[in-house]
Amino acid sequence: MSDMPVLAAGRLLDVRVDVDPSSCQATATQLARLGEACGIAGARLAQQAAVGEEELGGLSGIVYRQSTRDLAALADRLAANCARLAGGLGDYARDLDEVHRLMGESVAAASPYLRTTHEAVFSPVRPPDPADAELTAAWAAWHAAIDWWRRARALEDSAVQAWWQCLQRAAPDGPVDFEGDDAVRPPLPPEAEQS
Repeated sequence: MSDMPVLAAGRLLDVRVDVDPSSCQATATQLARLGEACGIAGARLAQQAAVGEEELGGLSGIVYRQSTRDLAALADRLAANCARLAGGLGDYARDLDEVHRLMGESVAAASPYLRTTHEAVFSPVRPPDPADAELTAAWAAWHAAIDWWRRARALEDSAVQAWWQCLQRAAPDGPVDFEGDDAVRPPLPPEAEQS
């Protein structure tokens, strides 16, 4: 944190990113492994569904083959859904890693001239004054920090939307109650919820 008391406070630039990309990536890896296991189970079930009439005949054979084919199809759907979600979550984690990096650039651009923390950059208090080189540098650092911050937040918004689109492509296999709505939607910002 830079020590410049004269320029220490003003407007606040929130550089905090609440999502942990490594946790998302770990979950994506687990989903990929689960998808692989479901794919293997689906293939084995499909083999079992090929039991011929001579080995298991009559109504029992018909029911067994159909039930086994249905289970194989379910396992294949689960495998595909897990793979899709793992890919989407992996992309989200990579994007959020980049968001963290960009926020770090924002803090780095500001820290020689402005007060910074790991969660915020503080603007200069005094208005720009061309005669004050230190204040001019502080305002230049503030604007550079804002540029990095905007890039980070734009990428974060894009990553969130891509992840929600990935989630919406998953059709639930069973009854799911979304309070009367079948579409999964991203959460509304607090100001939109109040209206």
